[in-house]
Amino acid sequence: MEKVTIIQPKIVSKFQCDGSKCNSMCCRDWAIDIDDETYKKYLELKIPNIEWNEELKSRIFKMKLNGSCPNLDSDHLCKIQKSHGESFLSQTCREFPRQNKFMGGRFFERILTLSCPVAANLILRQNQPIEFDFLLGDRPNFYIDVCIGLREIEVENVLSLQLAITRILQNRKISIDQRLLTLEFFLEKVGDIRWGGGDSAEDLRKNIETLEIFCVSEKFMREDLPKISRKIKFNPEEFLQIMKKLIDSIRERSTEFRPEIRKYFQRINFNSISLDKFKTLDRFSTIFENYLVNECWIQLFPYRFSDLSTLQNYFFFVIMYKFQQFAMIYLNAKSKDEIIRCIQSFAHIFTHHTTLMDEISAVAKIDSVSKLLQV
Repeated sequence: MEKVTIIQPKIVSKFQCDGSKCNSMCCRDWAIDIDDETYKKYLELKIPNIEWNEELKSRIFKMKLNGSCPNLDSDHLCKIQKSHGESFLSQTCREFPRQNKFMGGRFFERILTLSCPVAANLILRQNQPIEFDFLLGDRPNFYIDVCIGLREIEVENVLSLQLAITRILQNRKISIDQRLLTLEFFLEKVGDIRWGGGDSAEDLRKNIETLEIFCVSEKFMREDLPKISRKIKFNPEEFLQIMKKLIDSIRERSTEFRPEIRKYFQRINFNSISLDKFKTLDRFSTIFENYLVNECWIQLFPYRFSDLSTLQNYFFFVIMYKFQQFAMIYLNAKSKDEIIRCIQSFAHIFTHHTTLMDEISAVAKIDSVSKLLQV
């Protein structure tokens, strides 16, 4: 089998599924795809509750009325895996919450989605900055090609750009919002470089590395960042206007959500929210840093949406983050557990409801998000 380089956070190797800790969120309300090879095994075992899904053009498990998988036991663990081992799981069940993404050449990324509560706790509770392993492994059978639509010069620098963004987000000498403002500055400059023309892939890589070093330098933080910060001012009215526009759009489609999620979006009263409480979230900066870094990789910012520019992809990144902080303020989340549970719940929603991502991407088509940052 072809060997490739797999980039993954070091913590990924420590992940172990534990349905007893998460109430099997990965098996709830999903269409669990059964690949052909696994289906043959299930025929021999006479595994019940399998049906054909015409929309997906695939066989799936027929879920229970409560949305859970019919193969779970009372401990929320998989009876198939218990009886026959992991090799009898479908590719979907075997991989989740891991996601494999092709990053061009011989590089693949493996990351954990935060919609899994066990993965969310593993990643978000880290006190040290997320570090990455570069491993030699077999080419994954199932993956997402993140390079579709990118120019060759960009494909060759996806990894360089991701690592540079990560190091900017992990600069603990400044606040999270200051890091996001720095990231906007960085991506604006990268955009100028990308479309300047004439540069080779190696030239672009060197320019990205030089720009990243500058953005985390003492000189930039001491002289340039204060100048950039003075030009903007957090605008509560504009912030609420963006949140209201987003939530009004979501409300129109909220029938797609589970009842508890639908209830949350329907009951928000914008007049009762004090944005001053955002500052109370500063003490959870390590959690937010880990969230942003993980999200950057799993969504492959700044290339998540091909119809958005690099900078608009960044706007999406910030709006999604602020949208969740807005929910934390409204729900009065005060502890580390509550913050993590909120992030995990939204990750679960984003995973199941692509329309929510579409609504945020539509809102991201604005000129700037700098006025949403409290720097």
